Amino acid sequence: MKKKPIIAAIAIVALAVAMTAVVVQARRERQWPDFLTAKQDAPRYNTEVKNRDFGFRTGNHVPVTLYFKLLPGMELMTEQMVVNGDFEVVSRKEYREMRGEDTLVRVDLVLQAFVLKPKLEVKPTITYKSTADGDPKKLDLLTVEVYTSQTYDGRKSEHPKEADLTLINDGHLWLTAAYILAGGCGVVVAVHMLVGKRLPRLKRQPKVNPGPFPAGWSAVQKAWSAISEGDRTKHAFTNVAALVRTFFGVDPLTISELSSSALPEKEPLIAFLAICEKALWTDTQIDEVELAKAHELMTVMEQLLLARQATSRATISPVVA
Repeated sequence: MKKKPIIAAIAIVALAVAMTAVVVQARRERQWPDFLTAKQDAPRYNTEVKNRDFGFRTGNHVPVTLYFKLLPGMELMTEQMVVNGDFEVVSRKEYREMRGEDTLVRVDLVLQAFVLKPKLEVKPTITYKSTADGDPKKLDLLTVEVYTSQTYDGRKSEHPKEADLTLINDGHLWLTAAYILAGGCGVVVAVHMLVGKRLPRLKRQPKVNPGPFPAGWSAVQKAWSAISEGDRTKHAFTNVAALVRTFFGVDPLTISELSSSALPEKEPLIAFLAICEKALWTDTQIDEVELAKAHELMTVMEQLLLARQATSRATISPVVA
């Protein structure tokens, strides 16, 4: 099976998992508890604190959620909320939703305390107004109690089959894992697409073995003879350059890439191809001096090939350093 379909399938699955986690978390955040009525003509409310199997430690972040139900005509000024007690507010987020004529408000608090005592308390106070009189009023919420750990290492769970620490099942673990999975797969796909296009071509080049010498060289000699006899057209230089490249097995390589190879004849070959490319890609005519130089390079390559043939019958193949 090819790699691209597998990578695409992984990316699709990761995206589906991430979207499912986001939808589940969004639905969860829209669940509302029963509301308490502690004061007439005041917003109804409820509080929630994430408890642990054993108490929180000093400096732990303690998530506390406040829920409010506002009847028509009520206004809740959450920006004037005061948190009394042992805690300081680390962060606060607010969410509002219309439910019929009522307004539901959720305030997510993250609290932190460095007080050393068995039980910590937080007593929020919030300001509200009602159209009945329009005057701002204070609403004192019930005290929220948070218990601290009694031991340094934490005591065992009361349930033998459970771990020493019960994770808070608030959905954030799954949501975070989904984001990490989707992001990781996205990085893999992006890196594969970028690196796949930029890999050096030399790693994927098939080895091309030249024809037998001198039989394989005769076609090169014939093409060069046409140039020596006066054919200075681009077609002639294209033909001889292609035959030379094929003979040495370097068709896919540029001159720059060829300079990094271990081909014994690369120096005269590079110089010869440079003259050919000048004829191919510029409007400058190859003069007699350059033509003589090219002829000399052809002779040098022939001598090197003869010397190699005398010492070894190995095929000629470029090796990238």
